[in-house]
Amino acid sequence: MSTLREQVVFLWTRLRRQRPALVLLALLVAGGAAASLAGPVLLSQYINDTEVGLTTQITLAASLYLLTAFALPVLSVGESWLATLIAWRSTNQLRLELFRHCLEQDLDLLERQPPGALITRIDGDVDMLAEFLSTFVVRLVTSALILAGVLVVLARIDWRLGVLMAVFIVLCAVALQAPRGPAQRLWHAHRSASADEFGTAEELLGGTDDVRANGATGWAIETYVRRGWATYTAGRRAQFLASASWASAQILYGWATAACLVVATWLFDRHALTVGTVYLVFAYAGAIQTPLQAVSRQLQLLQTAGAALARTRELLAERPRVSWPEVSRPVPEGPVEIRVESVGYRYPDSAETLRDVSFRVAPGRRVGVVGRTGSGKTTVARLLLRFQDPDRGAVRLNGVDLRQAGRDQLRRLVAYVPQEVQLLHASVRDNLTLFGRSASDRRLLEVLDSVGLSDWLASLPQGLDTPLAPGGRDLSAGQAQLLAAARAFLVDPGLLVLDEASSRIDPATERRLQAAFDRLFEGRTAFIIAHRLATVRHVDDILVLDRGRVVEFGPREELEGDPGSRFAAILRGER
Repeated sequence: MSTLREQVVFLWTRLRRQRPALVLLALLVAGGAAASLAGPVLLSQYINDTEVGLTTQITLAASLYLLTAFALPVLSVGESWLATLIAWRSTNQLRLELFRHCLEQDLDLLERQPPGALITRIDGDVDMLAEFLSTFVVRLVTSALILAGVLVVLARIDWRLGVLMAVFIVLCAVALQAPRGPAQRLWHAHRSASADEFGTAEELLGGTDDVRANGATGWAIETYVRRGWATYTAGRRAQFLASASWASAQILYGWATAACLVVATWLFDRHALTVGTVYLVFAYAGAIQTPLQAVSRQLQLLQTAGAALARTRELLAERPRVSWPEVSRPVPEGPVEIRVESVGYRYPDSAETLRDVSFRVAPGRRVGVVGRTGSGKTTVARLLLRFQDPDRGAVRLNGVDLRQAGRDQLRRLVAYVPQEVQLLHASVRDNLTLFGRSASDRRLLEVLDSVGLSDWLASLPQGLDTPLAPGGRDLSAGQAQLLAAARAFLVDPGLLVLDEASSRIDPATERRLQAAFDRLFEGRTAFIIAHRLATVRHVDDILVLDRGRVVEFGPREELEGDPGSRFAAILRGER
């Protein structure tokens, strides 16, 4: 759990860019507090002047009071508007920072935390911070200024009133501040439970078809209810502690108000106070309730915001295992030579996935990668894409260690077609270019025609500008894979990595996709992960992995014709 000082420093680094707006906000807050304090003073003066019949002073006091009454709401609106503007400007930058930070993390972050939980941190926790910044400073500082002003005025009237009120305010501050640490831990637990609830909802809704098909609707509802109950109980504990603190302050307020009135009455009986001054004491004794209640609410908000801030800082503290060099070494363009040299890799909190893996793929060759589930095929592909770095050894493309390569060049040099194609709720053009504008419409049409999607495009009402449904729900699996192949065409890579791109499509579409890939493979190196053996009928070489090791590597025709080879045994269905 971060300390208060660390939280203040974290927030100030995001607020300091708006110093002019903060200075103006400070002036508005000071003006609002002065107007709040001036009202009872002017009414007190009005009462005293009325008693002695000072007409001019009565008129002046009444006029100044009306002016104060008009200025107070104007200043209040200005404070709220400016504080909200400052808060949302700062937190929108933080939201963008968190989103970019998540995109730059290793893939295991999404495996450890479901997207719903990350969305809660990026959006929900930042919204909590925005609410905190838009109200906390204004109301807390205003309340502090009013309380200080009340103490000064009461002390000038009579030192006993000032001491009495000061003791009361100190006791209230202790009562409100004492549970801060436990309350922040409880609110942190509540925010974490809420993130789990959102993550569970996202996971269950995303798998609706499987849940219903397998009759697991009741289980899904029960699971979601358990997550919701955990969120409710965590919030109830935190709210109870906050309510107990507020109740203690209210009890103290009642005793302090009664004591102030007793002392004021006693001073009036001894002619030490006028009627107007007694009214001022009564008004100020009542006026301190509002700022104290505001302080109580803001301290509760501070606790919830502190929990949200701690979770935000935890997310920002995540560091990817892959870091890109400031000065990169260029990888020669053209067909890619792959060299994997004595590579070992272990996922966090798991057994070693790859053990001393070594092989070489010549430029322009197509290599099919086969092996049982868990043999390390996808891990090798991730290393080639530099989604991860090896713990030992090196992965080289055209002689360059990927740890020395630049990110932008590597993303242009290596294209990836996954088994699960990600399509966005955007136009066909944007799904092809991923919102880039370097490719002309003519080039896009050529690419779609080369993968056999020209007829599909002609059937769309707006052509390239036709929006696709979220997740590509209005496309078949084959159309989605062909669209992914078209993306790879646009990149014009030197290395193409396919993770069983044809596993979810029918044989006729697979033939169309294979024809598209055959054209795409020309003059390029291909690394093809195969779960179905039909996928590797057109490759040049075969790489067989088993339990994280290379057990066989060589030309496909030779291995297929050798009855003693591991690949031939796999074809016969023996292994």
